[in-house]
Amino acid sequence: MTTVAFKDGVMASDSRSVSEAIGICAPCKKIYTVLVGKKKKPYLVGFAGHNSSCMMFLEWFKSRDEALRTRILTHCGNDKGFHAMIWDGKKLYDADELCVVEVVDDEYYAIGSGAAHAITAMDCGKSAVEAVRFAIKRDINTGGRVVAVRLNDDDDKTKLP
Repeated sequence: MTTVAFKDGVMASDSRSVSEAIGICAPCKKIYTVLVGKKKKPYLVGFAGHNSSCMMFLEWFKSRDEALRTRILTHCGNDKGFHAMIWDGKKLYDADELCVVEVVDDEYYAIGSGAAHAITAMDCGKSAVEAVRFAIKRDINTGGRVVAVRLNDDDDKTKLP
């Protein structure tokens, strides 16, 4: 699994990917900037779960293609689920493998196997980056480097904090 945390406009994640088939850990991108709609509104999307399902969801999120959503439902039905966190610069959303997107009303949030550790760290005043570092210490499925991304509303570009 993984840990993706959000607080104060920053989305942070670990970078470890594990192949269960061959047992190899490799770096993996878990936070993406996507442009959606005719106006190309920028969003940050962070993922926990199976990479193939995450990439299918990312394409669906950009296009809202119903045929692609049906493919995701079939694909995830084969025990290849995922969880997504979406930031639009003003609101945070949570999405699941059924492509159900809901508003998150909390000031900070985390997904993945290390989410409870990350939320506890943020409860104690830590940033999203510090929360992922804490999850790396406590969750065996979270590891690698910490990556942090901020959505800059002024010029619609992704920047590191």
